Amino acid sequence: ANAGENNDYKLKAIDLYNMLSEREPENSTWVEMLESLVENIDELVQITKKNWEANKEDLSRAWKYASTALRAKDYKEAIIPLEYLVQKSPETINYWNQLATAYQKTDQLTKAESAFKKLIQLEPDKKEHYLNLGIVYKDQGKFAAARTQFQIASEKGNGWALPIYYEGFLYEQAARSCSDFDAKVVFLLAQQTYKRALSMDPSLDMARERINALAGAVPTKEDYFFRKLKSGDTIQITCVGWIGKSVTVP
Repeated sequence: ANAGENNDYKLKAIDLYNMLSEREPENSTWVEMLESLVENIDELVQITKKNWEANKEDLSRAWKYASTALRAKDYKEAIIPLEYLVQKSPETINYWNQLATAYQKTDQLTKAESAFKKLIQLEPDKKEHYLNLGIVYKDQGKFAAARTQFQIASEKGNGWALPIYYEGFLYEQAARSCSDFDAKVVFLLAQQTYKRALSMDPSLDMARERINALAGAVPTKEDYFFRKLKSGDTIQITCVGWIGKSVTVP
């Protein structure tokens, strides 16, 4: 058989074994057959790509190619059919979700930003979209815009703790552009924000880790004493413009 027929046979067999393995999840035979059929997933990505190119209008072929590339963690490859799919089916949430993630994974942050904005338009109540948009802004260095999205995400999730953890992370990053006591005060704000996240969700171990990690970075008793600051006093944060907050001396 020539390569074309062989690929065709492989695709049909893959479909069949996929279907059987979904139907009988406890039967490992089908998965083993699948694995023996595809020596490596990259080969399958290329087969599904050729199959789609043979019939560009077939959305199910485009999705098979996209999902296979995603399974192979080949995000660059996945973007090609996903961009086609969102163009043909602009209301399909799953396509946008996958495309936004693929853009993020390939550092195409401007495109990721547009994709998450589109998802917010399609599902305005879904908290994850705001969190993800915030993460894109964070990675772009747009900390103020990121914080806004994290706060919306937390509200949409009725006091969702994870975005508050990310807000703390923004302050921790921002502290690095301040010096001496100013930096310590911003680290204190970060630590207090992590504590707030932890009080909202005690299972948030990441927040606990950051609280402990910052123990040596926040102001000491001597720092306060030296500046004649007592417990309950307020310190305005000025070394980073966008923060616009104060901390209370513990």
